Amino acid sequence: MVAGIRNDNQLKTLIIIMPIILFILPIILPLPPSWVWVMIFANYYTVVAMSWNIVLGYGGQFSFAQHGLLAVGGYSSAFLVNILRIHPIGSIFLGGTVAAIIGLGIGAASLRLRGIYFALTTFGFSYIVYLFTQSEYKLTGGKAGLKTEYLLLKSPFFSLHEYYVASLLLMLFAMLVSYIFTRSRYGMFLKAIREDEEAAAVYGVNITKIKLFAFTYSSFLAGLMGGFYAHIIGYISPAMADLSTMGTIIVISVLGGLGTFLGPFIGAYLIWPFSELIRSYSAALSQIIFSVAVILALKFMPNGLVGFFGRIIGSQNSAIMRETFTIKDQILSRHQFHEPSCKFVELRRHHKPHHQLI
Repeated sequence: MVAGIRNDNQLKTLIIIMPIILFILPIILPLPPSWVWVMIFANYYTVVAMSWNIVLGYGGQFSFAQHGLLAVGGYSSAFLVNILRIHPIGSIFLGGTVAAIIGLGIGAASLRLRGIYFALTTFGFSYIVYLFTQSEYKLTGGKAGLKTEYLLLKSPFFSLHEYYVASLLLMLFAMLVSYIFTRSRYGMFLKAIREDEEAAAVYGVNITKIKLFAFTYSSFLAGLMGGFYAHIIGYISPAMADLSTMGTIIVISVLGGLGTFLGPFIGAYLIWPFSELIRSYSAALSQIIFSVAVILALKFMPNGLVGFFGRIIGSQNSAIMRETFTIKDQILSRHQFHEPSCKFVELRRHHKPHHQLI
């Protein structure tokens, strides 16, 4: 118990120190603009991978919706700026809200499905978005894309460090909210569903509601960053909804560490710069290397780089490692039920509970 508290405090310390280091790093070191761009997109992919990690890493639902939701948020934000003249800072949050509403609809229709059926449903959604952005050229600009305003109303080529700070603030916002969510009772129930859905249902967890809440929140993060991408480049195209975008998200999440809080951050800041370095020599070589790396990671490092580093420093039970514990302990410890009442629920295993925790 004491070790768990100590490790959790270490994680909180990392979360506090990390933004300070990232904020002063480009100021102290004379980084070339190309590497500042790399750090901006590392922040971007941290949040995008985090949104997917919520669904798969914490919820156990394999989704192909992330790149489609990125495009939904990006195009929605661009439309709001171009047509309604809303400031880009406000439009990216509204774009995230649009993506969350669409995610809510997708989740309500498909989250009762399991395994490959849910994955195929979300894949179909993303492909529809991809085709729509290509074919409706009068609205979206088609393959030529759509121009829009810059986030800070001036080009990042003249104020690159300001855009870096903006990306850092968005990443910290997403990490703070995700930290609160994953350690709330909703996050606890989501992890319980991942470990054993039937057992969680027996103890009264509303499976559909928890999954829907997580998927909607994940959709909001994806839409938010889609809008950010559109306005940092000043342009958006159907390429955002291409399957290769989803491949990048998967590589960063798996190699960073699925089901871990710092996995997306570590994955983005280690994998993305390395990917850009390899891509400068050969784009095909980059794809081959990371495809092999994902296969090897799934076999030998199921907790990704976070788990690997955890083993090196000897913290097998660290708070940054994957949280795996029994359903009974999760439900009872937070709600402080008495054993007799839980045994009564267990006796009613094949009956619908009279009450639910949520």
